[in-house]
Amino acid sequence: MTNELLDLFEEAKRIIDKQEELIKMQQSLIKTMQQGLQGVELNVLLLKKLQADLQVELETITIDYIDVMGGGEKV
Repeated sequence: MTNELLDLFEEAKRIIDKQEELIKMQQSLIKTMQQGLQGVELNVLLLKKLQADLQVELETITIDYIDVMGGGEKV
């Protein structure tokens, strides 16, 4: 009876240890995913900034082109 209880206790301890290991793995995965998402969010912000800068540059080039071609009034 005592050996059976010890065996059950040891099995329970192995299960708990395995659960703790899995929890640590999940926490690591969550941390990695959060870092990845932050990287994606940063890339999106940088792309939006680049798009806005390109839009301004395109408008400037278009206005300059119209001025050169004589189709617009100089501002």
